Amino acid sequence: MKTLLPLVTGSVIIGLGLGAALAFVEVLPAVAPSQIAANGQREVPHVKEQKFTKLPHAVVPETVFEFDRIERGTSMRHDFLIKNTGDGPLKVQFESNTCKCTGVELAGKLVKAGQGITVPPHEKADVTLKWAAKTEAGPFRHGANFSTNDPRNSRIELVVNGQVVESTSMNPSELLFGTIEAGDSKEASLYLMSMLEDEVTVLDYEVTPLNLTERLKVEISAAEKRELPQTEAISGLKVSVIVDSGSEIGPFRGWLSMTTNLRGAEKLLVPIMGTVKGDVSIYGPGWNPAKGLLRMGNISGAKGKQVRLNLAVRGEHAQTAKFELASVDPSELKVTLGEPHEIREQLLHVPILVEVPPRTRPLVRMGEPVSSDAVIVFKSNHPQAKEVRMRVHFAVSQ
Repeated sequence: MKTLLPLVTGSVIIGLGLGAALAFVEVLPAVAPSQIAANGQREVPHVKEQKFTKLPHAVVPETVFEFDRIERGTSMRHDFLIKNTGDGPLKVQFESNTCKCTGVELAGKLVKAGQGITVPPHEKADVTLKWAAKTEAGPFRHGANFSTNDPRNSRIELVVNGQVVESTSMNPSELLFGTIEAGDSKEASLYLMSMLEDEVTVLDYEVTPLNLTERLKVEISAAEKRELPQTEAISGLKVSVIVDSGSEIGPFRGWLSMTTNLRGAEKLLVPIMGTVKGDVSIYGPGWNPAKGLLRMGNISGAKGKQVRLNLAVRGEHAQTAKFELASVDPSELKVTLGEPHEIREQLLHVPILVEVPPRTRPLVRMGEPVSSDAVIVFKSNHPQAKEVRMRVHFAVSQ
C-alpha cells in the first residue's frame, strides 16, 4: 500500500502538467511563416493607416441683418461673412432671391442664380446683399438662398429686415403717362418734398434704360411752399418729364434715379410707365391695352397654356406692313406669328400665338416687386411702329 501511494501521486502530477501544456498549445494564436523573423521571434503585423475625406465646414456668424429704417426708393447693402472652418474646399452657390430688388455679390463679384465661389480651408469670404426699397412704407423682409457642399450646412438663407419709411415724400410716387398717341408727346410731373430739410436739391439724375433716355426731357424747378401737395412739407421741388412717343408701339417702362441732398434719401428711384398707341394695336383674351400687358395667370407646368391674340394694323400702311419676332424673354415662352388676314382695305390682322408649353419648369414672371416682366418684341417696317412690345405676366407651378 505504501508502495502504490508515490506512484499514484506522481501520475497525477504528470497528468496535470500534460493537461496544462495541451491547453496552452490550443489557445496560442496560429503564426504564419511570414510572421516569423530570422531570429525565430514572432513579428507584429503592420496595420495600414486609414484615410479620411477632408470635408468643408460652413460657418455663418450672422444670417439676419436688422437695418432699422430705410427711406422709400433708396438703396442699401450689407456684407455677411461666411467662414470655412473645415479641411476641404467649401463651394457656395447662389440659388435664388426673394425679390428682384435684392442683388447678390460673392467675394465682391455680382452673381446670378446658379453661380458661385469656392472658399479654401480656413479662409473666409463676403456675401453681400444689396436691396432697394421699392415697396410702400411698412415692414421690409427680403433675402437670398445659397447651397453648399457642407453636408452639415448644405442650405444657407440670408435675410435683411427693417422698415420702409417716408420722411421725404414724392407726390405722386410714379410718373404715369397713360396712353400716348403715336407721333405725339406727353408730360407728367411730381413734387419732391422734405419734412425735415429747409431746402431740397437734386444734385444729379439719370434715366434708364438707355432707349428711354433718348425720348425723355427732364425739367426740375423750385416749388413754392403753398403749391406743395402736403401741407406739412417744409420745402420741395417740381420734377417734370416730357416723353416723345418715338417709333415703338406698346408699353414703355423705366426709372428716373435722382441724387439729392436729403439725409437718408440720397438716392431716389421713380418708376416711369406709359403706353404708345397708334395704327398698330393688339387685342384678345387677357390683353390689357392701357398697360400693354397680357395676363396669362397661374399655369400648370404639366399642361401648359396657349393664348391667341391678333395684331391689328389700320390705315394707309396696312397693306404693306410686315412683322417679325425680334426677341422673347424668357426663352420658355413660345411665340408664333401667323399669316396676315386682310379684313378690309385699310385693316390687316396678324394672328399671334403665345404659349407656355407642357412640361415647362416652375417659373414666375409677375412683375415688380415679385419678379420681372416677361417681354415679347416684334419688329416691323411700319413708320409708326418700328418695334411693338408686349409685357406678359404668368407663373408656372409643378
